[in-house]
Amino acid sequence: MSGPAVSDATRWDEDPVYKKIQGYYREFFAISHLGAALGRSTKTLYKWETTGLFPGATWIYNGESKNGRRRLYTRRQIEGVITIAYEEGVLSGTKRFISHTQFPARCAELFRQTRAVLPEPIHDWS
Repeated sequence: MSGPAVSDATRWDEDPVYKKIQGYYREFFAISHLGAALGRSTKTLYKWETTGLFPGATWIYNGESKNGRRRLYTRRQIEGVITIAYEEGVLSGTKRFISHTQFPARCAELFRQTRAVLPEPIHDWS
């Protein structure tokens, strides 16, 4: 998916999470990465999820920290959400109610389409 370039100052994809699935490590991103990509706090994203304005994460794993379960997203999902957010005016800098856009429905469709798509395996893991 193509979308607007993210400036180096707001690189959301630094420090990904790697999980071993089907014998290979694969790249994922936490909700904090998604929040950075959208310029929103994780609390806002939790609220959007709770109120049905954003789909639940496709992958969830039990973390080792006291925070428990962690939501994981693929690069494809986050890049798709960024593109949708720009197209729907969510990232345009103007104040818009997210519920007055197609952002929730389009993100739900994106997640439905990518639910079974695993990130590419990292073959040269060292």
